[in-house]
Amino acid sequence: MKPESYNAMSPSPGATNTISVSDREVHAFKRRIQNNVLSQSGLKAMESRVMQHLDDYVDYLGSSLDPDADASSAREGGWSYRRSMPEVSNFLTYNLVTDLCYDRHLDLFRSSKDRWVPHAVTVMSRMVVTVRSDMARLRLDCGSGC
Repeated sequence: MKPESYNAMSPSPGATNTISVSDREVHAFKRRIQNNVLSQSGLKAMESRVMQHLDDYVDYLGSSLDPDADASSAREGGWSYRRSMPEVSNFLTYNLVTDLCYDRHLDLFRSSKDRWVPHAVTVMSRMVVTVRSDMARLRLDCGSGC
């Protein structure tokens, strides 16, 4: 049995992940699902999709076009535009996760339409952690352990 401190890694009681779940049977179930996806054959099946996203990432980094302007905005001499690496890495992460989980990616390298999503998820995650820690501090979210 895992100590109570593992509950802090869950957004709320009952919403456990593989790390925070303390029930052995539930943990085994979650691991079996992950093992299917992360097996050699599972990874091989996803390889071409992952490689396409990595190619898009490299192309975006090396592009001499301003991503939010028309083709006439190419930089002289072929130099690429300055990019925020944390932001561009988030684009890669969100394109990969949405493609592999939902079979539709956000296409953040080619379109600015959904570029608000990574920021919104970050803000919402911070809100959940803040509310969760306040609820725990005030003992408002004890689950069955109060």
